[in-house]
Amino acid sequence: MGPPKTRFSAYMEFNSQWSKDHMDLPIGERGRRAAAVWYALSDAEKQAYTDTANAKKAVALIAYDKWMKESDPALLRQLNKQRAARGKARIVNHTLPKRPASAFIRFTNALRETAAPIPNMLEFSKECGVKWRALPDAEKEPYLKASQLAFAEWKKEETARKAASPHHPSP
Repeated sequence: MGPPKTRFSAYMEFNSQWSKDHMDLPIGERGRRAAAVWYALSDAEKQAYTDTANAKKAVALIAYDKWMKESDPALLRQLNKQRAARGKARIVNHTLPKRPASAFIRFTNALRETAAPIPNMLEFSKECGVKWRALPDAEKEPYLKASQLAFAEWKKEETARKAASPHHPSP
């Protein structure tokens, strides 16, 4: 079984309620009329649907987080394999801590903070690569050390998280 659905919108909420009352119409006509009625509604009338959708989304996100924490990683790998075969995006556990930035990314972020507004990110990235390769090892050292420290801390937390997980037996 896959993760719970988390995408709810005010229009989806309106459309599901409106369509239940107009099941006698063909599906194409039902969709066209629902869209016309939706666009005719005022923002105040749409707010009720927005509130309902937001409430459902909050409940669904809690269920999604619970599913992510309790699901077996092997199941997640299997689902992602099936999704890849169908050309769909992978299911990613967004609750896990991200891997820390590399030394080059830290250097790029530092340059981005000091640079003027960047009109072209591609050109800026190329420029960063050239500057990084030209940088002497002594000047790279602070970025490398910060990256190594952050990675060691992340690795320690990751090992502790996996040891505490019921799906990762400790060695």
